[in-house]
Amino acid sequence: LRRERIKFQFQKLLVGIIVDFYLPEYNLVLECDACKTPRKVSGTNRLRRNGFKVLRVTNHMVLKNPEFVKKQVLAKIT
Repeated sequence: LRRERIKFQFQKLLVGIIVDFYLPEYNLVLECDACKTPRKVSGTNRLRRNGFKVLRVTNHMVLKNPEFVKKQVLAKIT
C-alpha cells in the first residue's frame, strides 16, 4: 500500500481495544489473526458500534496472498 501512500498506525488503542493496524484517515481497522475467537468477535462488534470500519484477515492470507488483502483494504476505503 506504499504506492497508494496509505499509512497505517501500528498497535493503536481504540475504545479500550489494541488493534493491529489503524488507518485514521478512513477510520479503518485492520486486524490480522491466526483464528477467530469469541473475544475477537466481541471486539470487532464493539469497534463497529463505535463507528469504525473493520477488516479482519488471517495471518496466512497476509503471507500467502498480500495482493488480495491490499484489494480488500482499497475496497473498504474507496
